[in-house]
Amino acid sequence: MRTRMLFSCILVVAWMVENLHTMRAASLSGPFPNKQLVDSTRLALDFLEEQVSFWPKENGCFSCHNNSDAAQALFKAKQFGWGVEAGSMASTVDWLSNPERWDKQQGDPNVGDQQLADIQFASALVRAIDAGQLPGDKWSPSVARLLLDHQTPDGNWVIEKQDSLGSPAAPGNALATLKAWIYLNHAPIEDTKESVRKASGFLRNMSMENVSQTAAKLMFIRESGVQAGGDAVLGLEYLMRSQTTLGGWGPYPHRPPEVFDTALALLAMLPHARDERIAMIMNRGLSFLIAEQLPDGSWRETTRPSGEESHAQWISTSAWATLALLEIHQVQKRETASKAQE
Repeated sequence: MRTRMLFSCILVVAWMVENLHTMRAASLSGPFPNKQLVDSTRLALDFLEEQVSFWPKENGCFSCHNNSDAAQALFKAKQFGWGVEAGSMASTVDWLSNPERWDKQQGDPNVGDQQLADIQFASALVRAIDAGQLPGDKWSPSVARLLLDHQTPDGNWVIEKQDSLGSPAAPGNALATLKAWIYLNHAPIEDTKESVRKASGFLRNMSMENVSQTAAKLMFIRESGVQAGGDAVLGLEYLMRSQTTLGGWGPYPHRPPEVFDTALALLAMLPHARDERIAMIMNRGLSFLIAEQLPDGSWRETTRPSGEESHAQWISTSAWATLALLEIHQVQKRETASKAQE
């Protein structure tokens, strides 16, 4: 049996190697009309707008644990041309533009994690600049120094000494390192080349033992443009065999699906969405996300262990799911525009 399974995996990998760069076009429209994706995304954005505006007023902080991810989804929506109320992001934009205040939160100091805060706020700053909500001169050497102070000699950022799966509001070491690397790699700041090189090496050589690590590595390959066809194939094969019968992904193969892990898998597979098999798999994952959305536009929180209650995880899970919907809709728009030109 093991020999047969191994042979089957080899055949899948061989097929993907052969087709990775010569992919057949396929539609990501899925088994539901495009309007359903648009309506689901709009509902999610309305929910996040309310949350991003509400949290600082009521809690006196900008919560690295949830408000940052929610704001990043809104920035991405703005970048893609979705209508987002400027007032819902105003206080967050002001906060991000003053990194000297990032360690002066007014919230409960007992739940703070300054390293996580610096990484999350730096990640949000990237999104804000990309969306045109902050000028390009807001790339800050002081933010780079904050990140460099936390980097280990191995090149990564350690949120937890015993690396875990991470969760939506508290990403594991793989996703935390990816976020820090993205800021340092994008910022036109001197004296960060060695840090970027070490972080790139860590992400490039990182093992893929769960969906979170696999997604982080595939997203790094996409962002960096490195020639890593073999790693991309192995990562895609891992995600293909990890999908559940319900269409979503759990943290590992054969685990019940979770919204957060499903969003990560979909974001990681985006560069290969024109491949017919990948598109089919993504359609099933997208159907799962839309089916799991709650009437208020949010999603039930993904927690570790599963089934617990957490406001931070609720908001952050909803933000990750919204990011996946936004990115997939953007792929659909490009496909539609391309077909119109043919």
